[in-house]
Amino acid sequence: MLSIVIATTIALFGAIAKLSKNGLIFGFASFYTSLFRGLPLLMQIYIIYLGLPQLGFVIDAVPAGIMRFRCAMAPI
Repeated sequence: MLSIVIATTIALFGAIAKLSKNGLIFGFASFYTSLFRGLPLLMQIYIIYLGLPQLGFVIDAVPAGIMRFRCAMAPI
């Protein structure tokens, strides 16, 4: 439930950003959408769960799943 609420919030801001006339804001929103739509879901899980600890961000499986759904469901 938490991931749906967060994803909806990000999606709302992303939709408004895609309608922006500011090139930087529009470009960031387009990049975010293209990145998470183009990356396979399993690869996103690997990056979040196994890649972030390499950068010093150690998280458990459930928060990693919430983060994955939050990031991946927002651009849809």
